[in-house]
Amino acid sequence: MRKKSDLRIWLGLISLTLMHGANHALMIVLFLAPFFPQMRLDLGIENPGHMQLMSTLNLMVYALSSLPIGLIGDRYPKTRILSITMALNGLAIIGLGFTEKYWLLMLFAIAGGFMGGGFHPISQALVTELMPDKKGVGLGVMGIGSSLGYIIAPLLANGTADIFNKYPWQNASIIIGGIGIIVAFIFTIITLDLSKGINSKSREDHVSDWSGFPWKFVGTMILVFGLRDIIGYGIYPLTSGFYQEGLSIDRSNVAWFLSLYYLPGLIAQPFFGATSDRLQRDKIVMPALCLMAIAMFTTPWLVKISPALPILFLGAAMSSTVPTIDAFVADGVPLKYRGRAFGLLFTFGIGIGSLGPMILGYAAYRLGFREAYLLGGLIPLIAGIIIWILSKTHVKERPKDLF
Repeated sequence: MRKKSDLRIWLGLISLTLMHGANHALMIVLFLAPFFPQMRLDLGIENPGHMQLMSTLNLMVYALSSLPIGLIGDRYPKTRILSITMALNGLAIIGLGFTEKYWLLMLFAIAGGFMGGGFHPISQALVTELMPDKKGVGLGVMGIGSSLGYIIAPLLANGTADIFNKYPWQNASIIIGGIGIIVAFIFTIITLDLSKGINSKSREDHVSDWSGFPWKFVGTMILVFGLRDIIGYGIYPLTSGFYQEGLSIDRSNVAWFLSLYYLPGLIAQPFFGATSDRLQRDKIVMPALCLMAIAMFTTPWLVKISPALPILFLGAAMSSTVPTIDAFVADGVPLKYRGRAFGLLFTFGIGIGSLGPMILGYAAYRLGFREAYLLGGLIPLIAGIIIWILSKTHVKERPKDLF
């Protein structure tokens, strides 16, 4: 009986990992980043900040939808919510491929962001419920999906453009969106058995009040999360512009380099997630954020050695923070509040992070690419300092899951 239960949990975790990859692949800032210079020409847009506004809106709405969908996840079947939102996200991304009107691109970007934002608060709550004693392991394994999405999406989009070179970014949008719909169908089939147990449990544990919600702790982690994601989301268009316009590297090679960003995460996320189950999580998060800062500061010089080097460096540091920050939050929030806690974290955290493409884009336009990297390095450094302060003031013993 135990083996059957364990198998059911791991099948659920694997399917969540697959969906995690698709969710990230459908992010406009990721799969369309190699096409931004060309899209600016096609649409007649001079300022790169205006082009990247589409990415920022996509991410901002992605963030804003996290809280309401997270609240719904505390009450209704989590697996069904994930299936529906993934399918609708895929449809919105397909819509990008059928227009060259700027306002319609914005509309589809907003629609895709709203549906995509439902994934993280639901999936994080679901994983920590499935694996209460191994949160870091579960989140780390699921994090492999995000790494695969980050790696594959730019390459797949660029490969599609090379095959259908007449309408490159349009066809890339159609293919990527179609994959999202297929993944939603696969996830639904795999989790049919899983939903019989875990979804009913979620309804029993539902609470309608916020009386025991740890506001101060969650609020602090929202700030850390958001500062990290300014770099996490802003680095793609910044790197694409720097490599193509500053270093004269062609689009195809830039897509390959961007795919390396989360390659270290295939190992870093499960490793550091599992390690954080045994060690104090802040001992991993704080140094990783400081390494992100160093990677940003040194990119203009490391790129002279190899264009891949700064991307791998920053990607390794970024990847190690993903499962550890999420598990750190789960440790500090009772299970019955976890859907809304992750909803708040992703709503306001990604809301802050969604400013990344615009902030770094305008910084590059006004100051220059190298100066934009130096400015960007200060952001994760501040996040690391906040974690250090939190480690000195927050209770170090992890609270037990409360129902």
